[in-house]
Amino acid sequence: MPEKSNTPHDDFFKKTFGRLDITRNFLQSYLPQNLREFVDFSELDPRPVSYAGKSSYYSDLLFKSNLDDKKYGVYFLFEHKSYNDRWSVMQIFNYLAKIWMREKRSKGVKNLSFIIPILFYHGGNGRLVIKNFADYFDQNIIEKYDLNRYLPDFEAVFYDFSNDSNLKLLGDRKVRLTLKFFMIAKIKDIKIVYEEIISYVISENSVDKDIFYLGVNYIADSREEFDYYLLGEKLKLNGMKKEGDIVVSAADKLRLEGLRIGEEKGERELFKKLIRGNFPQTNEEIIHLIDKVDIKKIEELSERISRIKNIKELEYYLKQ
Repeated sequence: MPEKSNTPHDDFFKKTFGRLDITRNFLQSYLPQNLREFVDFSELDPRPVSYAGKSSYYSDLLFKSNLDDKKYGVYFLFEHKSYNDRWSVMQIFNYLAKIWMREKRSKGVKNLSFIIPILFYHGGNGRLVIKNFADYFDQNIIEKYDLNRYLPDFEAVFYDFSNDSNLKLLGDRKVRLTLKFFMIAKIKDIKIVYEEIISYVISENSVDKDIFYLGVNYIADSREEFDYYLLGEKLKLNGMKKEGDIVVSAADKLRLEGLRIGEEKGERELFKKLIRGNFPQTNEEIIHLIDKVDIKKIEELSERISRIKNIKELEYYLKQ
Protein backbone atom coordinates (compact mmCIF):
# COMPACT_ATOMS: atom_id res chain seq x y z
CA MET A 1 0.00 0.00 0.00
CA PRO A 2 1.18 3.60 -0.59
CA GLU A 3 2.25 5.59 2.46
CA LYS A 4 -0.60 7.12 4.45
CA SER A 5 -1.10 10.86 4.47
CA ASN A 6 0.42 12.78 7.38
CA THR A 7 -2.51 15.22 7.31
CA PRO A 8 -5.60 13.08 6.57
CA HIS A 9 -8.09 15.42 8.29
CA ASP A 10 -6.92 18.52 6.41
CA ASP A 11 -6.69 16.58 3.15
CA PHE A 12 -10.30 15.40 3.41
CA PHE A 13 -11.50 18.87 4.36
CA LYS A 14 -9.88 20.45 1.32
CA LYS A 15 -11.01 17.70 -1.05
CA THR A 16 -14.63 18.11 0.04
CA PHE A 17 -15.07 21.74 1.07
CA GLY A 18 -12.80 22.72 -1.80
CA ARG A 19 -15.76 21.77 -4.00
CA LEU A 20 -18.07 24.69 -4.67
CA ASP A 21 -21.22 22.56 -4.50
CA ILE A 22 -20.30 21.26 -1.02
CA THR A 23 -19.39 24.66 0.41
CA ARG A 24 -22.38 26.44 -1.09
CA ASN A 25 -24.86 23.92 0.29
CA PHE A 26 -23.11 23.88 3.68
CA LEU A 27 -23.34 27.67 3.98
CA GLN A 28 -26.96 27.70 2.84
CA SER A 29 -27.75 25.08 5.47
CA TYR A 30 -25.73 26.28 8.46
CA LEU A 31 -25.18 30.04 8.27
CA PRO A 32 -27.25 32.17 10.65
CA GLN A 33 -30.56 33.20 9.09
CA ASN A 34 -29.65 36.90 8.88
CA LEU A 35 -26.65 36.06 6.65
CA ARG A 36 -28.46 33.50 4.52
CA GLU A 37 -31.04 36.12 3.57
CA PHE A 38 -28.57 38.65 2.17
CA VAL A 39 -25.65 36.64 0.73
CA ASP A 40 -25.75 35.95 -3.01
CA PHE A 41 -24.72 32.28 -3.08
CA SER A 42 -24.87 32.17 -6.88
CA GLU A 43 -21.80 34.46 -6.86
CA LEU A 44 -19.79 32.29 -4.46
CA ASP A 45 -16.25 32.02 -5.79
CA PRO A 46 -13.16 30.22 -4.38
CA ARG A 47 -10.15 32.45 -3.80
CA PRO A 48 -6.43 31.73 -3.34
CA VAL A 49 -5.52 31.16 0.29
CA SER A 50 -1.72 31.33 0.22
CA TYR A 51 0.52 34.08 -1.02
CA ALA A 52 4.29 34.24 -1.43
CA GLY A 53 6.47 36.99 -0.07
CA LYS A 54 6.85 38.86 3.18
CA SER A 55 3.11 38.88 3.77
CA SER A 56 2.79 35.14 3.22
CA TYR A 57 -0.11 33.47 5.03
CA TYR A 58 -2.16 30.34 4.76
CA SER A 59 -5.70 29.48 5.74
CA ASP A 60 -7.71 26.39 4.92
CA LEU A 61 -10.27 27.72 2.43
CA LEU A 62 -11.45 31.13 1.32
CA PHE A 63 -14.55 32.03 -0.72
CA LYS A 64 -15.92 35.39 -1.81
CA SER A 65 -19.46 36.46 -2.64
CA ASN A 66 -21.62 39.59 -2.52
CA LEU A 67 -24.33 40.90 -0.25
CA ASP A 68 -26.92 43.65 -0.27
CA ASP A 69 -27.61 43.41 -4.01
CA LYS A 70 -23.89 43.16 -4.92
CA LYS A 71 -23.00 46.48 -3.28
CA TYR A 72 -20.50 44.90 -0.90
CA GLY A 73 -18.09 41.98 -1.01
CA VAL A 74 -18.15 39.30 1.66
CA TYR A 75 -15.57 36.60 2.32
CA PHE A 76 -16.10 33.27 4.04
CA LEU A 77 -12.86 32.22 5.68
CA PHE A 78 -12.78 28.56 6.74
CA GLU A 79 -10.36 27.39 9.40
CA HIS A 80 -10.46 23.63 9.96
CA LYS A 81 -9.27 22.10 13.23
CA SER A 82 -9.22 18.40 14.10
CA TYR A 83 -7.86 19.16 17.58
CA ASN A 84 -8.38 21.83 20.23
CA ASP A 85 -5.98 24.61 19.29
CA ARG A 86 -6.22 27.43 21.83
CA TRP A 87 -4.85 29.93 19.32
CA SER A 88 -7.22 29.22 16.41
CA VAL A 89 -9.01 32.57 16.74
CA MET A 90 -5.67 34.39 16.95
CA GLN A 91 -4.69 32.62 13.72
CA ILE A 92 -7.95 33.71 12.10
CA PHE A 93 -7.38 37.30 13.27
CA ASN A 94 -4.04 37.27 11.45
CA TYR A 95 -5.73 36.05 8.25
CA LEU A 96 -8.37 38.79 8.47
CA ALA A 97 -5.72 41.48 8.75
CA LYS A 98 -3.77 40.07 5.80
CA ILE A 99 -6.85 40.03 3.55
CA TRP A 100 -7.77 43.60 4.46
CA MET A 101 -4.20 44.81 3.98
CA ARG A 102 -4.21 43.26 0.52
CA GLU A 103 -7.50 45.04 -0.29
CA LYS A 104 -6.14 48.33 1.02
CA ARG A 105 -3.36 48.18 -1.56
CA SER A 106 -5.88 47.84 -4.41
CA LYS A 107 -6.66 50.97 -6.39
CA GLY A 108 -9.98 52.69 -5.88
CA VAL A 109 -10.99 50.82 -2.73
CA LYS A 110 -13.36 52.84 -0.55
CA ASN A 111 -14.75 50.13 1.72
CA LEU A 112 -13.17 46.90 2.89
CA SER A 113 -14.97 43.61 2.33
CA PHE A 114 -16.77 41.90 5.16
CA ILE A 115 -15.21 38.63 6.31
CA ILE A 116 -17.17 35.89 8.07
CA PRO A 117 -14.67 33.62 9.89
CA ILE A 118 -15.84 30.02 10.19
CA LEU A 119 -14.15 27.65 12.63
CA PHE A 120 -14.90 24.08 11.56
CA TYR A 121 -14.01 21.80 14.46
CA HIS A 122 -14.22 18.06 15.13
CA GLY A 123 -11.67 17.40 17.87
CA GLY A 124 -14.02 16.59 20.77
CA ASN A 125 -14.98 18.67 23.84
CA GLY A 126 -15.99 21.63 21.69
CA ARG A 127 -17.12 23.57 24.74
CA LEU A 128 -13.43 24.12 25.59
CA VAL A 129 -12.63 25.84 22.29
CA ILE A 130 -12.01 29.60 22.35
CA LYS A 131 -14.39 31.25 19.86
CA ASN A 132 -14.13 34.94 20.83
CA PHE A 133 -10.97 37.03 20.54
CA ALA A 134 -11.80 38.76 23.85
CA ASP A 135 -11.45 35.43 25.66
CA TYR A 136 -7.66 35.66 25.31
CA PHE A 137 -7.66 38.47 27.88
CA ASP A 138 -8.32 38.54 31.62
CA GLN A 139 -12.03 39.40 31.82
CA ASN A 140 -11.79 40.77 35.36
CA ILE A 141 -9.13 43.28 34.32
CA ILE A 142 -11.14 44.26 31.24
CA GLU A 143 -14.18 45.04 33.39
CA LYS A 144 -12.19 46.68 36.18
CA TYR A 145 -10.48 49.19 33.87
CA ASP A 146 -13.12 49.34 31.11
CA LEU A 147 -10.67 48.15 28.45
CA ASN A 148 -13.21 46.73 26.00
CA ARG A 149 -13.06 49.72 23.69
CA TYR A 150 -9.31 49.26 23.21
CA LEU A 151 -9.39 45.60 22.21
CA PRO A 152 -10.04 44.12 18.79
CA ASP A 153 -12.94 41.76 19.21
CA PHE A 154 -14.82 39.41 16.95
CA GLU A 155 -16.44 36.01 17.12
CA ALA A 156 -15.86 33.09 14.75
CA VAL A 157 -18.93 31.22 13.55
CA PHE A 158 -18.25 27.93 15.33
CA TYR A 159 -19.41 24.50 14.17
CA ASP A 160 -18.54 21.46 16.24
CA PHE A 161 -18.80 18.25 14.24
CA SER A 162 -17.17 16.07 16.89
CA ASN A 163 -18.90 12.78 17.58
CA ASP A 164 -19.83 13.98 21.09
CA SER A 165 -21.57 17.14 19.85
CA ASN A 166 -25.31 17.36 19.28
CA LEU A 167 -25.10 19.38 16.06
CA LYS A 168 -27.66 18.06 13.60
CA LEU A 169 -26.57 16.96 10.12
CA LEU A 170 -28.12 19.34 7.60
CA GLY A 171 -27.70 19.97 3.89
CA ASP A 172 -27.99 17.74 0.85
CA ARG A 173 -26.84 14.11 0.77
CA LYS A 174 -23.26 15.03 -0.20
CA VAL A 175 -22.87 17.51 2.65
CA ARG A 176 -24.47 15.22 5.22
CA LEU A 177 -22.20 12.33 4.21
CA THR A 178 -19.12 14.57 4.36
CA LEU A 179 -20.03 15.78 7.84
CA LYS A 180 -20.76 12.23 9.00
CA PHE A 181 -17.22 11.13 8.11
CA PHE A 182 -15.80 14.05 10.10
CA MET A 183 -17.96 13.09 13.09
CA ILE A 184 -16.88 9.45 13.20
CA ALA A 185 -13.21 9.87 12.26
CA LYS A 186 -12.02 10.16 15.86
CA ILE A 187 -14.12 7.45 17.47
CA LYS A 188 -11.55 5.29 19.26
CA ASP A 189 -13.10 1.86 18.66
CA ILE A 190 -12.76 0.98 14.96
CA LYS A 191 -15.65 -1.50 15.28
CA ILE A 192 -17.95 1.38 16.19
CA VAL A 193 -16.62 3.33 13.19
CA TYR A 194 -17.65 0.42 10.92
CA GLU A 195 -21.06 0.28 12.60
CA GLU A 196 -21.57 4.03 12.18
CA ILE A 197 -20.73 3.87 8.47
CA ILE A 198 -23.04 0.89 7.90
CA SER A 199 -25.97 2.33 9.86
CA TYR A 200 -25.62 5.67 8.10
CA VAL A 201 -25.59 4.08 4.63
CA ILE A 202 -28.67 2.04 5.57
CA SER A 203 -30.49 5.12 6.90
CA GLU A 204 -29.75 7.09 3.73
CA ASN A 205 -30.61 4.11 1.50
CA SER A 206 -27.99 5.32 -0.98
CA VAL A 207 -24.97 7.63 -0.76
CA ASP A 208 -22.95 9.75 -3.18
CA LYS A 209 -20.28 7.52 -4.73
CA ASP A 210 -17.51 10.14 -4.97
CA ILE A 211 -17.89 11.46 -1.42
CA PHE A 212 -18.20 7.94 -0.02
CA TYR A 213 -14.99 6.93 -1.81
CA LEU A 214 -13.13 9.97 -0.44
CA GLY A 215 -14.55 9.42 3.04
CA VAL A 216 -13.55 5.76 3.23
CA ASN A 217 -10.00 6.62 2.15
CA TYR A 218 -9.97 9.42 4.74
CA ILE A 219 -10.86 7.03 7.55
CA ALA A 220 -8.27 4.55 6.27
CA ASP A 221 -5.58 7.26 6.19
CA SER A 222 -6.37 8.40 9.72
CA ARG A 223 -6.68 4.91 11.27
CA GLU A 224 -3.91 2.29 11.16
CA GLU A 225 -6.30 -0.53 12.05
CA PHE A 226 -8.82 0.20 9.29
CA ASP A 227 -9.58 -2.81 7.05
CA TYR A 228 -11.16 -2.02 3.67
CA TYR A 229 -12.11 -5.59 2.91
CA LEU A 230 -13.73 -6.17 6.30
CA LEU A 231 -15.90 -3.06 5.93
CA GLY A 232 -16.75 -4.04 2.35
CA GLU A 233 -17.95 -7.46 3.47
CA LYS A 234 -19.97 -6.00 6.35
CA LEU A 235 -21.72 -3.60 3.96
CA LYS A 236 -22.57 -6.40 1.55
CA LEU A 237 -23.89 -8.60 4.37
CA ASN A 238 -26.23 -5.73 5.28
CA GLY A 239 -27.55 -5.48 1.72
CA MET A 240 -25.40 -2.52 0.68
CA LYS A 241 -23.65 -4.20 -2.28
CA LYS A 242 -22.98 -0.97 -4.22
CA GLU A 243 -21.26 0.69 -1.25
CA GLY A 244 -19.41 -2.55 -0.43
CA ASP A 245 -18.06 -2.66 -3.99
CA ILE A 246 -16.89 0.97 -3.69
CA VAL A 247 -14.90 0.10 -0.56
CA VAL A 248 -13.34 -3.01 -2.13
CA SER A 249 -12.46 -1.14 -5.34
CA ALA A 250 -10.77 1.58 -3.25
CA ALA A 251 -8.68 -1.10 -1.54
CA ASP A 252 -7.79 -2.76 -4.86
CA LYS A 253 -6.75 0.56 -6.38
CA LEU A 254 -4.49 1.33 -3.42
CA ARG A 255 -2.99 -2.15 -3.53
CA LEU A 256 -2.14 -1.79 -7.24
CA GLU A 257 -0.71 1.66 -6.60
CA GLY A 258 1.43 0.17 -3.84
CA LEU A 259 2.70 -2.53 -6.20
CA ARG A 260 3.53 0.10 -8.84
CA ILE A 261 5.44 2.19 -6.31
CA GLY A 262 7.26 -0.93 -5.13
CA GLU A 263 8.25 -1.85 -8.68
CA GLU A 264 9.52 1.68 -9.36
CA LYS A 265 11.54 1.64 -6.14
CA GLY A 266 13.06 -1.70 -7.16
CA GLU A 267 14.03 -0.32 -10.58
CA ARG A 268 15.72 2.69 -8.99
CA GLU A 269 17.70 0.54 -6.55
CA LEU A 270 18.84 -1.76 -9.37
CA PHE A 271 19.92 1.26 -11.43
CA LYS A 272 21.92 2.61 -8.46
CA LYS A 273 23.80 -0.70 -8.20
CA LEU A 274 24.45 -0.59 -11.94
CA ILE A 275 25.80 2.96 -11.72
CA ARG A 276 28.04 2.20 -8.73
CA GLY A 277 29.43 -0.81 -10.60
CA ASN A 278 30.21 1.22 -13.71
CA PHE A 279 31.27 4.42 -11.96
CA PRO A 280 32.90 3.77 -8.54
CA GLN A 281 33.20 7.54 -7.99
CA THR A 282 29.39 7.91 -7.83
CA ASN A 283 28.54 10.45 -5.12
CA GLU A 284 25.45 11.31 -3.07
CA GLU A 285 24.42 14.05 -5.49
CA ILE A 286 24.06 11.47 -8.28
CA ILE A 287 22.08 9.16 -5.99
CA HIS A 288 19.79 12.06 -5.09
CA LEU A 289 19.20 12.79 -8.79
CA ILE A 290 18.31 9.13 -9.41
CA ASP A 291 15.74 9.29 -6.60
CA LYS A 292 14.12 12.40 -8.09
CA VAL A 293 13.96 11.77 -11.86
CA ASP A 294 10.96 10.23 -13.59
CA ILE A 295 10.98 6.42 -13.76
CA LYS A 296 10.90 6.58 -17.58
CA LYS A 297 14.24 8.38 -17.49
CA ILE A 298 15.65 5.56 -15.33
CA GLU A 299 14.43 2.96 -17.84
CA GLU A 300 15.92 4.93 -20.74
CA LEU A 301 19.32 5.34 -19.05
CA SER A 302 19.42 1.67 -18.01
CA GLU A 303 19.30 0.69 -21.69
CA ARG A 304 22.08 3.09 -22.73
CA ILE A 305 24.36 2.74 -19.70
CA SER A 306 27.06 0.97 -21.74
CA ARG A 307 27.34 4.06 -23.98
CA ILE A 308 27.71 6.56 -21.13
CA LYS A 309 31.41 7.38 -20.87
CA ASN A 310 31.76 8.94 -17.41
CA ILE A 311 29.97 10.24 -14.34
CA LYS A 312 29.77 13.79 -15.75
CA GLU A 313 27.90 12.54 -18.80
CA LEU A 314 25.52 10.58 -16.56
CA GLU A 315 24.88 13.69 -14.46
CA TYR A 316 24.14 15.64 -17.64
CA TYR A 317 21.50 13.10 -18.75
CA LEU A 318 19.93 12.95 -15.29
CA LYS A 319 19.51 16.73 -15.23
CA GLN A 320 17.94 16.95 -18.71
